[in-house]
Amino acid sequence: MTFDGWQGSDDDHPLGAGKPGYRVVYKTIRTVPFPLLNLDGGSFRIQVGNGEIDRGAARFPNAIPHRHENEWLVPQWGTLEAEAGRMTYSPHVDRSVEISADNDTTPPCNYLELLYELPDTVGPDYHERLTLARARVAPLTAAMDLLYGERLLGPVLAEEVGEVFEDWHWNRWLGGPTIAYEGQARLKHLDTRDFLAAITPVIEAYGARGELERNRLRIASQWYWRADHESDPVIKFIANWLAIEALELGENSNIAPIKHAIAAILEVDRAEVAEPIGRVYGLRNRLLHGNSRTVTKIDLRTVDAITRALLERHLLGYVTHDTLDSLRESVCMQGS
Repeated sequence: MTFDGWQGSDDDHPLGAGKPGYRVVYKTIRTVPFPLLNLDGGSFRIQVGNGEIDRGAARFPNAIPHRHENEWLVPQWGTLEAEAGRMTYSPHVDRSVEISADNDTTPPCNYLELLYELPDTVGPDYHERLTLARARVAPLTAAMDLLYGERLLGPVLAEEVGEVFEDWHWNRWLGGPTIAYEGQARLKHLDTRDFLAAITPVIEAYGARGELERNRLRIASQWYWRADHESDPVIKFIANWLAIEALELGENSNIAPIKHAIAAILEVDRAEVAEPIGRVYGLRNRLLHGNSRTVTKIDLRTVDAITRALLERHLLGYVTHDTLDSLRESVCMQGS
């Protein structure tokens, strides 16, 4: 489920009358601004001042953060008990999904606020706007950080998407985060004997590797987890590709080893995967060199399938059926 709502609108600033916008507020670290600053950059405004910070967000009181950014889960707690020689799972049933539109103000503080007007061409999706805004303001915030560091850009007091007006009035959009209810998931039995049989050879094989190979697997796995958590499709794609490079390329920039590895997994001639892998590499180059910020869902599925297949091959010693099917479908789709 998702929650949708707005805060801050009034008769002079009705919903839909402003421009798509982004707001981020940093608390300064024991840094007192004087004189107070109000910099109007046309498409952005920077305020460095002192006062209360009005902020708001969608809250989920009985949920916990999920493993992916901007996702929440209402957990199902429960106990596992032995009864008459059988194990019985007793869930603590809570069918409520608590959602609230939170709005508060901080005590007076020294702060830096950045309001940014997004282009009219941006799509209606909350996460698309948040992703684009973070990318657009990154050079400006990076420059300020290089100049003054965390004493100026300290803790983030608010990061919001909404509407901005010519007078810099701000309407806050509370959409974006999603929440899932664990109690609706089908109950699944984990046979821990099967789990032990599966994970033990992985642990033993990892321990038998040399330190250089273990370090490559550590780096690749860290990029894998970064890609899994990330909501920005560009950063998600790049993180996946860096995992691939850590596994297959070392210090070599020639992608032939990747083509060879994928061909071996699919049991096909390397020529059959050369073009789709080359396309993925071409997108990697355009993204890393700033020539594009366009990443489709197909691109993400393809690079994710390649990453999972190579990581499974190195960590598990084999590629699972689901990953193999996904890799075959993705590579064929890229090659069609």
